[in-house]
Amino acid sequence: MNDDISVKGKLVNYYFLPGSPMIVSHGEFSILNNTNSDKDFFIEKCWFIKNGEKNNLDIFHIYRDNSSMSNPFGIKSKSSFDFRITFPFQLIESGHTECSLLIRVKCNDKMMEARSDIVVFEERVK
Repeated sequence: MNDDISVKGKLVNYYFLPGSPMIVSHGEFSILNNTNSDKDFFIEKCWFIKNGEKNNLDIFHIYRDNSSMSNPFGIKSKSSFDFRITFPFQLIESGHTECSLLIRVKCNDKMMEARSDIVVFEERVK
């Protein structure tokens, strides 16, 4: 496997108070360009997966730190950075719900997929 160019999902935790609506709206990823040239990346597709059901997300925003990025976006040679993708609010039911954000990224002719798992916690009131 070639790790010179890669995209990886990161774990995102959400915490909610009992009785409050549990709404998620972002996933987090890291991107690596370990080649000797600058590269352009394009996020081709985005899905929200909830309890195994995969749904297309057509509208999303990409952020690096607190700045919005365009799609496609560039990354310098021998560098990496973390980024966040926001998507329309998704309601999560109380109890055991597994969800994640899956993206398909293209760099030149290479296609990659990465998944950001989203864990929802309901706070316990003592």
